[in-house]
Amino acid sequence: MDRRNPNGVSQAGYNNFAVVQDVTYQTSSIGADSGAGGVRINMIPREGGNTFKGDFYVAGSGTRFQSNNITPELKARGLPTPDSLQYLVEATPSLGGPILRDRLWFFASGRYFENETHQAGARYRDGTPANSVNYLHMASGRLTFQPTPRNKITAYLDKSFKGQKESTTFTLGAANPGGVEWETATTTYKPLNYQVGYLKWSSPISSRLLIEAGGAFNQFDLEYNQYLPGVLKPRGTPEWFASAIRRDLVLGTLRGAPAISEQVAYQPHYSFSTSASYVTGSHTFKTGLQVRHMTIRNESTGGNADLIQQYRNGAPDSVQVGALPFVAAFRSNEYSVYAMDSWTMGRLTFNPGLRFDRFTGGPDASSMPAGRFVPARSAQASSPVPAFNNFSPRLSA
Repeated sequence: MDRRNPNGVSQAGYNNFAVVQDVTYQTSSIGADSGAGGVRINMIPREGGNTFKGDFYVAGSGTRFQSNNITPELKARGLPTPDSLQYLVEATPSLGGPILRDRLWFFASGRYFENETHQAGARYRDGTPANSVNYLHMASGRLTFQPTPRNKITAYLDKSFKGQKESTTFTLGAANPGGVEWETATTTYKPLNYQVGYLKWSSPISSRLLIEAGGAFNQFDLEYNQYLPGVLKPRGTPEWFASAIRRDLVLGTLRGAPAISEQVAYQPHYSFSTSASYVTGSHTFKTGLQVRHMTIRNESTGGNADLIQQYRNGAPDSVQVGALPFVAAFRSNEYSVYAMDSWTMGRLTFNPGLRFDRFTGGPDASSMPAGRFVPARSAQASSPVPAFNNFSPRLSA
């Protein structure tokens, strides 16, 4: 989407498709302006215009649209309830129009999305069915400014609010929700900083030459395996030592907490690119520069007793201990230059290209206090591997 590229380690992007007018998928003949292979998705955003236009999308569903295949035999074998959707609701309004006629336009949209699901066999201690709530709410806005016929500036921001309530996603009990003690071993997390945005300038210097430049960011901060209120005890207290996770490897049960530690990840990602395109009727030449910088910092502060007690059919078996607290911090930088060409001769289109990539990265400095099973530790910033340089020719027809 313009200058935005969400690729990266542990990066993600949630899209509000109400702000997109067209989506194209390219599965082959990827040009040299892309550093990654595979499927390439190009989303053309809506810009607004000199008239006010909008739309509104609403959808929903519930349990009445589902059947139930649980038989008395399955109930007798310990599966009282199937996977089911309790409710789903989505509402997405959007509106675009002028701020200054023929100069400045806006397009804005919001999205409310929430669903409640039941996972097979999940229940509270009193036997009532237990459910999980997932939600993703979004606020999206785009401004388009055209001060002159040959200069155009666009700015875009998409903010996401994603969270879960009493979920087993990413927890130790994800494989068998029916064996999870719902009051202690599920997780609830609230939205952190999820947002993507870009600023882009484009100028058709002539009828054949187009210049573009822009920058983008993708902030994807995430907390997961957060304990339910009251589950995490004060470190070092008798309750903290006595509240370790209890996991039965045979019965598939889990109680005490969703994971050995709560975790938080901070993942800012920034990119800049510029390009020049020369286009004629049968020939297209494009060259450009791309720069990307990304950091990742994962923090695990520890949980009750910093260990997991493991059992087999109720009998003590083993203990897993955690090297907690723990911090992992990394950085990466990518620099790319490319040139690509396209010739059309009758029914044949010939697409040569060449790309140069330079990658540098490594761990950032970090320090960790002493835990129950490990002393205080620290790590210095380093680059343990040499810079990676690569030329990659591209050719398709």
